[in-house]
Amino acid sequence: MRQVLFFLIFLLAQQILVAQPQGSHSASDIQLMLKKLNTAATVLYVAAHPDDENTRLLSYLANERCVKTAYISLTRGDGGQNLIGQDIGPLLGLIRSNELMAARKVDKAEQFFTRAYDFGYSKSPEETFNIWGRENVLDDLVYIIRYFKPDLIITRFATDGSGGHGHHTASAILAEDAFEAAADPGRFTHQLDRVDVWQAHALLYNNAARFRNPNADMSGNIPINVGKYNPLIGRSYGEIAGLSRSMHKSQGFGSSQYKGEIMEYFKPLMGYPVEDDIFDRLETDLRRLKASIAFFTAVDDALNQYNPEAPHEIVEHLLIAYEETSSIQDQYWREIKRKELEDLILACTGTWVEVNASDPTSTAGENINVSAEAITRSPINVALEGIKIEGEAVEVDKEELETGQVYRREFSYKVSDDLTFSGPYWLQSEPVDGLFNISSQHLLENPIDDGHLFADIQLSIKGKPLSIRRPITYRWVDPVRGQQYRLLEIIPEAIVNFTESVIIFPDDSPVSTRVTVKAGKDSIGGRLKLIGDSNLRVEPEYVDFSIDKKDKEQYFEFLIYPSDQADIRQVKAVVEYKDKNLDRSLVKLNYDHIPIQMVFPEAKIKLVTLDIKPKSGDIGYIKGAGDDVASGIRQLGYKVDEMQVSDLDKNDLSGYKAILTGVRAFNTNEDLFAKVEKLNQYIEEGGVLIVQYNTNSWAGPLKGPIGPIPFNVTRARVTDETAEVIIENPEHAVLNVPNKITSEDFDGWIQERGLYFADEWDDDFVAPLAMADPGEDLLKGSLIIAPYGKGYYIYTGLSFFRQIPNGTPGAFRLLSNLLEMGQIEP
Repeated sequence: MRQVLFFLIFLLAQQILVAQPQGSHSASDIQLMLKKLNTAATVLYVAAHPDDENTRLLSYLANERCVKTAYISLTRGDGGQNLIGQDIGPLLGLIRSNELMAARKVDKAEQFFTRAYDFGYSKSPEETFNIWGRENVLDDLVYIIRYFKPDLIITRFATDGSGGHGHHTASAILAEDAFEAAADPGRFTHQLDRVDVWQAHALLYNNAARFRNPNADMSGNIPINVGKYNPLIGRSYGEIAGLSRSMHKSQGFGSSQYKGEIMEYFKPLMGYPVEDDIFDRLETDLRRLKASIAFFTAVDDALNQYNPEAPHEIVEHLLIAYEETSSIQDQYWREIKRKELEDLILACTGTWVEVNASDPTSTAGENINVSAEAITRSPINVALEGIKIEGEAVEVDKEELETGQVYRREFSYKVSDDLTFSGPYWLQSEPVDGLFNISSQHLLENPIDDGHLFADIQLSIKGKPLSIRRPITYRWVDPVRGQQYRLLEIIPEAIVNFTESVIIFPDDSPVSTRVTVKAGKDSIGGRLKLIGDSNLRVEPEYVDFSIDKKDKEQYFEFLIYPSDQADIRQVKAVVEYKDKNLDRSLVKLNYDHIPIQMVFPEAKIKLVTLDIKPKSGDIGYIKGAGDDVASGIRQLGYKVDEMQVSDLDKNDLSGYKAILTGVRAFNTNEDLFAKVEKLNQYIEEGGVLIVQYNTNSWAGPLKGPIGPIPFNVTRARVTDETAEVIIENPEHAVLNVPNKITSEDFDGWIQERGLYFADEWDDDFVAPLAMADPGEDLLKGSLIIAPYGKGYYIYTGLSFFRQIPNGTPGAFRLLSNLLEMGQIEP
């Protein structure tokens, strides 16, 4: 039984490799595939976040040593910042997960994750384990080790804290724990109905001491030059690494493509002793496997007789090897080599198969139009024998494919009534206690959702059966990017979206909100309601609707009344349709560098009744790396003009009560430095300039002053969102006008207090707040204010960019005071 389960596990894992139709393979691609066919070894690289991985090493291992290589990132990077959009939190994690998949397509490694949620910067592994639960994440890491069966496990970071981030150190500690626990039949026994215990050959640390200190003593470490040139790829591994790392676009990690020698060092930690090479005492050749002589002979013949100008000439050898995979005694390697041979046979015959729907979305129970296309481009006889979708046979004629001619058949398929809607499996519900809440641990075998409906295509190659699996996709032509694919998505019959994620009540007036209902299918009607607690007052109570065509939308206005006192509530939108309550919204992420992503969270918003003295006026907002602070300011009653840097030349700044720069505005647009003098003049004439945090480090230093009065931007931060905030200067206007700010205004903050605080500021500055993480010295640079001429300059590292979209009341009250500083005479 376990063997059957393992086979199913393996098939699920391989689906990710075909989530998009496979590209054609060049002759050099095929030769590299043959080299990989002739090896049998695995390496798992362990770190904490997307972009932590050593892409040079991954590329070298996967393409030079030709071993099966994977990177496991404990988190999906949800706690970082987004340089290319406003999506943060779990949505940023979704973006970064797909960026990792794009990186792996470049360097040819594989990808895994655990359930760990990236809650933001952590200063210690103890804090990290307190939030995640050490055993929880160890459970997942052990599962992946038992599933992937790595011969070598390599850690990116050390256990001594030299990696800085608490998540980094935690990843190294967990790797050591997992190395032993994966081999222990008494640990995590609930896994053993799907995977077997596994003892890796060795655990090594990818020692980065030379990165920090070029003269560091590396004795006792194994050196490897990973900068070699691969003529089959036409690039060195340093160049490939630059391309791979540049996929992390949301983090601004565009990288150079280094040419030449690159030394990496490895410190043995546990397992068998290794001295001269990381694969010491480990056989990586295919002969490591126990299989028939016929299998090895066929593989050798394919390797030795390969002709890059006529790849089809080795298909006979590949078919023999494919049949003989049944003789491989190790089932893990049997299925891997079968999949590799399937890919090689298709590549050498120039055979392409894809199955596309006529529409990108469908609902459960709906009939969809599907087309299957196939072509072969070699003299080898290839025939289509049949097609099944989710196990159900489709009526198509058996047909021999004519070389160079596209076979195309159209048919209708009824989607199962029981199929649930699509979306990332780890975002089907909200994280709980530092972990994503997933229905089953085996879902971790797939790093991302790789398809929702699958077609199994039965082919025969020279009379030999070959079955391949493809996700049903949607294909279209973009006028700029050309031909594109996306997975067919299963969506709810009706989708409900609010315009806002948070509604702010700055006074006792009701607020009108728009709710959109979008039809997921033709001819849908129902009743739309807003549901909340017993004190919710909303008009109208409900609206009935009818939509005749799929994808059409209708808009409805509801008037929501505030509470009698300051509080935070939730309201949910529900469509009553037949016997269902449809309560899902749609978030669609459409970035050029990753596939389109659709997420269906609950259709709910937060209602925040504030104890605040409302004000009005014009505010200028200079866009930065991407945040949603401007919309929160609008809800306070201000008119917000969102500006590009170039607008500063055109606009008369004197009309703005205050101007804010978005997070990392100076980092992401160097042209802003040229406008500092104009902004200084605006302050001098009575304006208020509020600069939200920017980064300043050796890797990306600020290019000049970002205000009229000197100070320094540091990496200092307070990561504990519950850390005590001390009011250092309670009489300062910023803490009193128009709202009295107390320590209670720092209740309910999320993820962190702030980051990239100031220090070494001029005596003209006042720092009214102080805070610290537990056990650390007080930091006073979260908010600094200085008069300049008739106005004020303000720098703040407080994380308004997280608190305002979250509806944190105290953040709104303090931000309102900052905006009103111009009303106070310096």
